[in-house]
Amino acid sequence: MTAVVPGAEVFAHVPVSGTVAGTATPSPTDGTELDAYDVTPGLLGFVVIFAVVLAVIPIFLNMTGKLRRLRHRAELEEAEARRRAETDEPEPDRPGED
Repeated sequence: MTAVVPGAEVFAHVPVSGTVAGTATPSPTDGTELDAYDVTPGLLGFVVIFAVVLAVIPIFLNMTGKLRRLRHRAELEEAEARRRAETDEPEPDRPGED
């Protein structure tokens, strides 16, 4: 008794041993070998990288400024908290905080 599997006829002509994958030929070439120095990004690659660098520089400068401001504010708040702790002054209410 043989079980009939729907769609099995599609695989009837595929060899199971894997000889098809083992005998695959490489892609066709025109016989010339490519040298690493012959394949370059060219002018377009240079222009794209240069544009990315020009776009990223202001972003880094902006981030550096924001980090410096954040550090400065934290130092000011820490100094204010130390001063309040020394004088036993209560912490002032800040608008927007519960």
